[in-house]
Amino acid sequence: MLVSRTIGTTGLIVVVQIKAASTDLGLTGLVYNSSGLVAGYKRNTASADVAITLATVPTLGTFVSGGFKEIDSTLMPGAYEVHIPNAALVAGADSVHVTLSGATNMKDCHFDIELTQTNNQVPLALQRSYPITGFEFLLVSSTDHVTPITGRTPAVYVSQDGGAFNNATNSPALEVSNGIYKINLTAADMDGSVITIRATATGADDKFITLFTQPETSTTTTTTTTTTTTTTTTSTTTT
Repeated sequence: MLVSRTIGTTGLIVVVQIKAASTDLGLTGLVYNSSGLVAGYKRNTASADVAITLATVPTLGTFVSGGFKEIDSTLMPGAYEVHIPNAALVAGADSVHVTLSGATNMKDCHFDIELTQTNNQVPLALQRSYPITGFEFLLVSSTDHVTPITGRTPAVYVSQDGGAFNNATNSPALEVSNGIYKINLTAADMDGSVITIRATATGADDKFITLFTQPETSTTTTTTTTTTTTTTTTSTTTT
């Protein structure tokens, strides 16, 4: 089994199937401290493996480092949650091999975790009602329409499908540097097929950015257009 997650992921819970050596069917009844049960992981760049100290899990789906818990011996015989220690997933490796073994009548259980630079759990297309963290934009001076302007707290507004502009949930935006500002756009902000964002600040040209979203089941490429209120740009202008 291969699990793929971003480098530095925390709180990862993996569901595994553990089989009985005698029948090759799901082995039920294991707990974190079952006699002989051991677990460990090996990062592909590490010189040695690391033992996982197994722990009880009070509530399924709630992360406990090293947690191990049977899910349902009747509906899902042999299925267990394994809670991966965060240290296994930090930067410095491309993959992690995890094993569980040693309990009576238990077949060894092996699985791998691929560590990626990008989050493949996020849709490739810009989807309707999908939040965007750290959406960035540039503001330039309203005097020369070129020089990045700094030290502002831009107000950000959102228009959905041609409607009136309303305050973005997390307005005002925060400064990054060199005239770049950022804001977290929420699901409510992104609830439309055509989203136009307007950012305003004293001494800066108004910034307009239009995003075209896709239905949640779509995988087509995101399309973005940008316009700025300036007399020197070839984009849509306001003078």
